[in-house]
Amino acid sequence: MQQCENCTKKGKNVYCNNCIKKADYFDVYSYDSSTRFDKGDIKGRIKAYTWHDVLEYIKDNFFNDRIKDNLNINCEKDFAYLEEIATEQNIISSRGYKVYLINEEKSFGSPAFTHSNFWDLTTVTANEDT
Repeated sequence: MQQCENCTKKGKNVYCNNCIKKADYFDVYSYDSSTRFDKGDIKGRIKAYTWHDVLEYIKDNFFNDRIKDNLNINCEKDFAYLEEIATEQNIISSRGYKVYLINEEKSFGSPAFTHSNFWDLTTVTANEDT
């Protein structure tokens, strides 16, 4: 992803039709506190331009409003996770989602995705400057 000069001035998560965009694919796995260090269960695949778009999509669609403000979010180069911050009330049942960047060098398999568990965030973007 390479922003045009105008979008660079607006912020790092803003892009328009003049920006150079390349979509990536991300696999999303769910886990609970008892399986935090396991791979988890595959939930689907997301096609998106940026990690930010993927993390916002998961935050908005996989967590309810009460939990959204109480998340631990960490993003590395090819891996990220979003999880509930443990409290006394949810220490046993906290949950989270792991996200892996998929590319030719590092593929975690290709489960059969249906329309219901493949999300293409490149078709309509909330950040797109019109």
